[in-house]
Amino acid sequence: MSFWSAELLESLAEDQEVIIFDNRGMGYTKDFTTKPLTVPLMANDTLAFVEALELGVKPNLLGLSLGGFIATASAGLHGEHYNKVVIVSGSAGSPESEAPSLQAQQVFSDPNATELDQLNTSFPLQFPVAAEAACRRFIDPDSAVYDTYNGTTFGRQALAILDYFYVETDVWDAVPGIDNDLLLVGGEDDIVVPIQSLRAIAERVPAPWLVVFKEAGHAAMNQYLPTFLQILDTFLSFSTDV
Repeated sequence: MSFWSAELLESLAEDQEVIIFDNRGMGYTKDFTTKPLTVPLMANDTLAFVEALELGVKPNLLGLSLGGFIATASAGLHGEHYNKVVIVSGSAGSPESEAPSLQAQQVFSDPNATELDQLNTSFPLQFPVAAEAACRRFIDPDSAVYDTYNGTTFGRQALAILDYFYVETDVWDAVPGIDNDLLLVGGEDDIVVPIQSLRAIAERVPAPWLVVFKEAGHAAMNQYLPTFLQILDTFLSFSTDV
């Protein structure tokens, strides 16, 4: 949950209830199983959590990065349980989607990667506007919650991501059947989840909203947060009812 900025959540919570949660084995959420993690399994977890809340209405779902994969899987496999779905820096996986770059994979798998290396996976530092946003993020992370770190689960999630791009096809195959209103948001220069992944989703569903931020990477939402919030508010309030 530490990836969610307080500014984002406070803005969203002004006119709606906002619920955030950790995936199994991360933060304060326990995982008592040893079976391999998969993105569809985490989408099943999300649905189980939503059903346990007994909200009485279909919730909107927003996911970022791995959460974007899970949101895509949730829309494709369990879309009837959700209202609108927002996928930020996400993908439908499968060999049909462009996988994370070698540069990003090396940084995430290197225990000695520097903070500059890590920032460069989220912000394309060759662009002044991205470098400025990276500096702001480094100086003031503005995290809503500070989670405990679980290296074992992080490793299991990394394997799940590799499986999602190189083996898993269920979510990719389910995308054409998505009926939810979709907002897809990403950065043109994302090396973690290349923008091709979102464009591939947009090409296979009816009437998606696709927003691509220039000179932005995996953290495009954070880099252009005020603009993102305006777009999100318009999307959530927009109705196709006649």
